[in-house]
Amino acid sequence: MVNLNTVLEDLIEFIKAALAFRHVQEYSNEYEGDTGNWTEKHPSCFVEVNGFFPVSKDSEKNTAASRIDFLLLIANKTTAVKHPLQLVSELLSALEGQEFVYPDAIYYARLKSINLFARDRDLKVYALRCELTL
Repeated sequence: MVNLNTVLEDLIEFIKAALAFRHVQEYSNEYEGDTGNWTEKHPSCFVEVNGFFPVSKDSEKNTAASRIDFLLLIANKTTAVKHPLQLVSELLSALEGQEFVYPDAIYYARLKSINLFARDRDLKVYALRCELTL
C-alpha cells in the first residue's frame, strides 16, 4: 500500500512546479467559516488526500487495482492576470495522465468532477475531485 503522506507531498510538489501558485499546502479545514489569510494569498491551491481504496484483485496475476482519491481547492481573484478558470484548465492539462511512481505501482491522475464555489464577486474557488489509478 502507498503511504498517503508521500502522495500528499508529491501532489503538492507537482502543483508547485506545474503552476505559479503562491500558496500550496495541505487542506485541513482552513476554508471553513472565516477564510482567514489563505484567501489573501492568490492564487492558492489546497490539497486533501481522501484515502486509498482497493478496487479489484486479480488472483491469477496476484495483483490488486486501487485508487487514491484527492481534492484540490483552487482560488484566485477574477481581476488577477490569470482568471481562476484559466488556472484550473492549466492545472488539469498538466495533471491529467501524469504518472506518480511508487515502489509497488505507477498511478495516473484523472479528474472526476469539478464544482465552482463563488465566494464573492471578485474571488472564485473551484473544487476538483480527482483520483490516482493504476
